[in-house]
Amino acid sequence: MKEYIKVLTTTDLPLLLSMDTGIIDDYVIQVFERLSTGQNRIYGLFVDEQLVSIAGYSIFANRYVMLGRLRSDRRYRGKNYATKIMKYIRDIAFQLPNITWVGGNTQENNLAARRVLTNIGLTEQETLYPAITREIDMFINGNKKWHSIEKFNDKVSLLKDTYIQDERIFPFECYYPFPATNTLFTNSYIDNWNVYESRQHDYPLVTKKDVKKDIFLQVIYPFADVFTQPGLWETVYDDYLNLNFTHPEQKVYIWLDIPEAHIHHLPSNHPFSIDSPWILHGMSIDNWKQSNKHSLLEYN
Repeated sequence: MKEYIKVLTTTDLPLLLSMDTGIIDDYVIQVFERLSTGQNRIYGLFVDEQLVSIAGYSIFANRYVMLGRLRSDRRYRGKNYATKIMKYIRDIAFQLPNITWVGGNTQENNLAARRVLTNIGLTEQETLYPAITREIDMFINGNKKWHSIEKFNDKVSLLKDTYIQDERIFPFECYYPFPATNTLFTNSYIDNWNVYESRQHDYPLVTKKDVKKDIFLQVIYPFADVFTQPGLWETVYDDYLNLNFTHPEQKVYIWLDIPEAHIHHLPSNHPFSIDSPWILHGMSIDNWKQSNKHSLLEYN
């Protein structure tokens, strides 16, 4: 029985369609071309020319790789193929130029995916509850909005002091949080972010547009007083109205990642839709080198 792994291209889409994954309207199939080009790759594990498992990665900020898109044919489950292909892709990712961290982000109730991430050596780093809404009126009390930070150097200094110095996780995009490093806070990203500071000079607030099928105003403030800081939600509300104005024909949502340690601060009558939390797993390149001195791969 011959097993091998290879990069998939758009010509392999019929093979993916022939897999019995049990997933209806799978987004991986719908956007397969985008997920297999540019900063993204999809790999397939074959057994005797039959595609039995797929997985892939995306590169962020030239330093981070997020694994995902794990799919297995139900007829071949229980044979460790998911772990094999994810381990292979992890090793491939760490050999890419400049990559220093590889991770995976999966929901708490996805026990199979969490088991695979653990099996390939990724450790849990943060649990976040994505809170999504279109209504924040209950948080608006007529307080003065926060001060907008306009200068790039001031934005960078504030964000680095908050996230890097304290070794925090930074929700870089919806679904994609990463351990904070200098790479996340460069001109090409921060120029498109709104950064605010309260009069008390507490933690900074970041808002920015993100598109994940729907349009979101991503609100980044992963701190315990997110629902009690005067003026924070008045500031968010203004940016939310502006984003709605620029997309009049589409629904726009607010996305807020709430760390597990702070989820109990959520008011009982809150307007958010909250599903099973997402658990970020990760591994640094130093840890990978220590645990994989005999690199790569029985699948050449």
